[in-house]
Amino acid sequence: MSFTYFLTVLYSISWVISIIAYLPTIDDLLKGIPSANMTTYSLRFLYYLVSVIYGVFVIYDLAFLFVTCLDALILLFICILILRVKHAHRRKQTKRNH
Repeated sequence: MSFTYFLTVLYSISWVISIIAYLPTIDDLLKGIPSANMTTYSLRFLYYLVSVIYGVFVIYDLAFLFVTCLDALILLFICILILRVKHAHRRKQTKRNH
């Protein structure tokens, strides 16, 4: 097995590390705990979105596209969860004020 092939395989499975890194945030958000910053995660999502577009139109690398798309989808999911938690907290505050 060549070194380049080894790096390609390693890079292709690096998304597992990304998922593991995001799990505590996703878990908190699913429990309704507002532990994530929307600005940070939305900017990271935009970065990965640009990376996906770059991968499609410039480098044509399937491993890169696979990992980048998965990261972008996870970040989008986190952004949706953040909005959901914020909305739920606003509704609770509105009910308390009435």
